[in-house]
Amino acid sequence: SSSSSSSLHGIGQSMSHLLDSPASASAHRSSSFDSEVFDATNYVNHLFSTLGEENVRNECLHLQRRKEVAAKGLQSNVFIHYRDFIGASKQISNLESQLLELKRLLASSDSLLKSLRELSVHPPPPSPRENEPDLRHSGGKRTTANIYDRAGVASRDARDIEGVEHLLNLPYLLDVLISERRFGAAVKHYEIAQNFLKTCSNVDGRLDELIQCVQREKIILCPPTPSLEDLMSCHLESRIATLAKILTNELLQPTLKEAHVRKILSYLLRLNLSDQARDIFLTTRSKNIKNALRSIKVGGEVAAYIRDITHLVFTSIIATGEDFRQSFPECAMLSSYTVWAITEIERYCEIFRRQVMSTNDFQLMATCLATFHEYNEMLISRGLDVSFYVDRLFTPQLVDSIRCYHSRIEAGLFRKLDEDPWKLVERSMPTPPPRRRDSPMRVNDELQTHQSPLTPSAQFLVECMSTFIQDVGCVVSVDLFQSVMSVISGILECYFDRIADELRSTVTYTDSQTIAMLRNCSHVLHEFFPRLTSHFLEQVHRNTVVHPVEREMGLLKLRLQHLHDILHRNFCVLRAQQVLSHMTWFSSERGEGVTTTLPVAYAKEQIEESALPSMDFMTFFAFLNTLQTVLEKHRVSVVSAESLISSLVEQVALLLDERAVFQSGSTPAKGGLQLLVLEMRFFLEASGKHATETTQTAINNIMERAILHYCKVSGCEPTHALKDDVWFQSHIRRAMVKTKNLRGKDLDEFYA
Repeated sequence: SSSSSSSLHGIGQSMSHLLDSPASASAHRSSSFDSEVFDATNYVNHLFSTLGEENVRNECLHLQRRKEVAAKGLQSNVFIHYRDFIGASKQISNLESQLLELKRLLASSDSLLKSLRELSVHPPPPSPRENEPDLRHSGGKRTTANIYDRAGVASRDARDIEGVEHLLNLPYLLDVLISERRFGAAVKHYEIAQNFLKTCSNVDGRLDELIQCVQREKIILCPPTPSLEDLMSCHLESRIATLAKILTNELLQPTLKEAHVRKILSYLLRLNLSDQARDIFLTTRSKNIKNALRSIKVGGEVAAYIRDITHLVFTSIIATGEDFRQSFPECAMLSSYTVWAITEIERYCEIFRRQVMSTNDFQLMATCLATFHEYNEMLISRGLDVSFYVDRLFTPQLVDSIRCYHSRIEAGLFRKLDEDPWKLVERSMPTPPPRRRDSPMRVNDELQTHQSPLTPSAQFLVECMSTFIQDVGCVVSVDLFQSVMSVISGILECYFDRIADELRSTVTYTDSQTIAMLRNCSHVLHEFFPRLTSHFLEQVHRNTVVHPVEREMGLLKLRLQHLHDILHRNFCVLRAQQVLSHMTWFSSERGEGVTTTLPVAYAKEQIEESALPSMDFMTFFAFLNTLQTVLEKHRVSVVSAESLISSLVEQVALLLDERAVFQSGSTPAKGGLQLLVLEMRFFLEASGKHATETTQTAINNIMERAILHYCKVSGCEPTHALKDDVWFQSHIRRAMVKTKNLRGKDLDEFYA
């Protein structure tokens, strides 16, 4: 320090030539680097206030050089006195060792003196006439009987004296034993003192008097104390606190062996510090787990990392529980272990959430959750189940991930629907990538094996829903079931609704495009949905979810079936209206000499022998034949195709029935009646198996209404108003042959 002070002082001296003004000079003279009141700020301000930039820069370089010189001087000064410092440290250590040896010798001397007192001969009882005890036979020393008499407790046992003597020497004994790290002996002496205090109460201050007498008559190593309370508060409590602090510091050592840990815990329990021992024990285990977690590095495989930390955390919790039960057998302590275990699980879940739940990779989530449940079974076998707690932590984030998944599928589906040309294409599924070995499930190929031609939007729907069930199905639980079901029902119903909107739109689609839309919905309902349901049930049963899954999926299928039927009905109504818009069957014109509102075709009195049904009806059934071919080409199932055609025929029949023919106000014609009956019978014959009961009722109503009206007006019998059945059959057969020869691609081309 002297060399550094001289160096710093040299800096100030070397800069004296800079002080030009009297004020600067006085400031420099009053400032010294080795002064106790030196102010560096004022010194620099006075020094550089009158200097220019170049001078300031030069002086800064000069100061830097002087600083280096001072640093070298300080370093050499430390090196010179290093040996002195080491020597002083060794002397201090030797003095501490000698002090401990002195304490040990004093303790040995005290024990020797105590043994000599016990071997001494007691004098005879004192004379009752004497006020003072006779000391002649004891060599001037007071014996134990003398102490009893002086203390006024002659009826007490000699063990009280020994207990008080031990109690008074206990602070010194604790100092010696703690310094020698003989913790077991220190705890034993403390227990002896506690047992003595329990058996010998300080009633009416008798122990205080006995303490004072023992301090007067015997050699006590500790400073005198006036009372038991003062002894406990001033001497013993500080020693016990020191002993507890040393023991707790020992517990914090990470390399401590289990046997040593249990021994230290037993010492703390014997010192009545069970709460402190418990907290230190659990805190140490938490630090060990934390340090071990830091040593595990996150590699490229997240699932392997999660398995490693899960193994570490859960095995540590199990091992801690076993040690805790051995060290703290009281049942009241188990709640502390449970709280500690939950805290460690929370830290584990935080790592789990950061590494797994934020990825939105449901396969990874399923793998890691399976790992968690695997190790949780080990905890359950030992009486601790944390699955409910973890589910409560992860369920909200899983629900959010499912909702995000739903949004992504919905956005992609809308985009595909807007871009869909409604043309069926064969699906070519790529080879799926290899799965992770630690994945809890394999790829369910059943959802991808049935390759049916679909439009791009339907292909996207099938692929996305298949992937969704494969991903989310493996993590589904009771809490997540409704969220998963809402996604399934929402996506499928949304697709059906969008198809219905397309059919109701003003955009004119061809029959091929319309059939492609219906084919998509039919495939989703009758082919894909059953496989989806089967796969979902398999996942749910694997996860042991107790929930009416079959009922929910059944209700969803009913809703989809209802939407599917609405789509078919809307298509049939639309096509039926287009058919009737092309027909001239209801066009009524007034011919020469004809005063009737009947259609022109039905205003004739005589029907030609070569008459056939009008081209409107034959074209309609030719269109149905072509429509059936289109349905077969689009691989629509036979049941769906027959249902669609039957519904279309039914809608046309109902629309025909709504248009009243041969009603009041019209003049009936016999030839027109016969032509009407021929066309209606041809309608039923050409419909064949597609003629539903509703269709037959509507057509029969048309014929009955026309016949009754004609007979009412003309007064003719029904049997005379119509030709025989053979005539009708022959003309119908001719019309059927002609119908087969009609060709066209769509409705407009047929009627053109």
